[in-house]
Amino acid sequence: MKLTSACIILTATGLVSAQFAPKPKGKCLPGTSPSGVKNVVLLISDGFGPASQTTARTFFQARDKLPYEWKSPLDDIIVGTVRTKAYDNWITDSASAATAYACGVKTFNAGIGVTFDNQNCPTILEAAKRSGLRTGLVTTTRVTHATPAGFAAHVPERDWEALIAQQLIGDNPTGGRELDVLFGGGASYFFPNTTKGSKRDDARDLHAEATTKFGWKNVATTRAQFDAVPSDKSALPLLATFTNSHMNYEIDRNSTLEPSLADMTKKALDTLKDGSENGKGFFLMVEGGRIDHAGHINDPAGHLHDIKAYWDTLELVKKFADEDGNTLVIHVSDHETGGLTVARQMNANQKDGATDDSGSWPYRWFPEALFKATASTEKLAGLIRAEAKANPAGDLVTYAKNLVVKSYGIDVKDEEITNLIAALKRERGSTQFTEWALGELLNSRAELGWTTHGHSGVDVLLGTYGRTGASIRGSYENTEISTIIQQRLNLDLGTVKFAYPPPPMPAPEALARRAEKKAQEHAYGLHN
Repeated sequence: MKLTSACIILTATGLVSAQFAPKPKGKCLPGTSPSGVKNVVLLISDGFGPASQTTARTFFQARDKLPYEWKSPLDDIIVGTVRTKAYDNWITDSASAATAYACGVKTFNAGIGVTFDNQNCPTILEAAKRSGLRTGLVTTTRVTHATPAGFAAHVPERDWEALIAQQLIGDNPTGGRELDVLFGGGASYFFPNTTKGSKRDDARDLHAEATTKFGWKNVATTRAQFDAVPSDKSALPLLATFTNSHMNYEIDRNSTLEPSLADMTKKALDTLKDGSENGKGFFLMVEGGRIDHAGHINDPAGHLHDIKAYWDTLELVKKFADEDGNTLVIHVSDHETGGLTVARQMNANQKDGATDDSGSWPYRWFPEALFKATASTEKLAGLIRAEAKANPAGDLVTYAKNLVVKSYGIDVKDEEITNLIAALKRERGSTQFTEWALGELLNSRAELGWTTHGHSGVDVLLGTYGRTGASIRGSYENTEISTIIQQRLNLDLGTVKFAYPPPPMPAPEALARRAEKKAQEHAYGLHN
């Protein structure tokens, strides 16, 4: 269905939003009339809530001695908020949120490109392709992860990443390749099962299939290969997967091995702009995905530095929009993660607002406690686990203490290291108690609070910039962002046809196991 009116039906009961109707009537969205937009760049900061913006701004103001009125690249373009609930839950996951932005419909948590009753839903990316636009996805997570997958795959279970990888290269129900650019991590889902580290259970080599069966011209698996590909239309279609799993946190990134989010986005913008045919433009989704992962494990250093990398990318895109003149930039998040608060109660005696010694209210947040952190909790936990395995009879306490002092630039008490080692010993399977304990060493000193290792239901920030961005203001459902993009690019979702339905929903017993697994993952701060 083509949305030529600026109005859509928004009748909702409880958690259930209405699907689009053939003749939209009802609430009129501000700023949704056609207006000559040629390109849309949708930037998604995964797991990034309003408190994340405040924390990051004040951290960099303090560390870099910036004036109090300094603004980040996001501050100047904030125009409203986005409501994030899923079809089946007041708190969304990334799959449901991505589907809302991509398809304009509410679906169940874990659903990728499907409706609440597990039917394929056409995405704005697929409709853009049928309108002659170039398309791209850029992320710091696995490219098969929920957010990028939601724009170009159709499965009822986000964890089916091997199947999602197949669909991303072109083996999908729409009948062929939908993407011109795909950058991120997740190579393990493209390698055949004969390759070490592969996550596939078959012998398909999707990197090879991409070029031999689905028309991809270039495939890169290293930064050197990526940099060698021209930044113009001759490179397209271009697929790049730099790491087996997610790309490294910005604070840990080796720039000779992995490009930054801004590096990948610049290559995407350059190639897509040059490759736009017949005067048509492009649709590009860019995700700062690991902001979310740091939120899950309550890692303040990882969280802040990935936010800065996202800001740098946003600044790059804004500059592109200034120079191009026909680009609309939209910033959203899919949800907030971690329940971050810029202050915390440090002990029980503060519960009524009084400290032990002064009786004053504990208005405290110490960004300087994070200034010297040079590694994520993920990296440090990995080093500690590796040392424990390699030297089971060694002095793990001294090793961990020296590592923390070097990486965080803080003095630590013996009891804190004892607690850290105890957390390591409590781990079972893929639990991340060590990351929690490492994060607490920083959080307690900075007096940052976190309320969960999962997602929260708070509204997230909306930002707009460039062509027609000034007319978008207010509070929106996440599905309405899709509607705005459809109308800006004059897209017709009805042009997207499907050759076959999505796979069946997992059996009830599998869904029950998944629910229990996800509950444990949230309890343990997992984000795989």
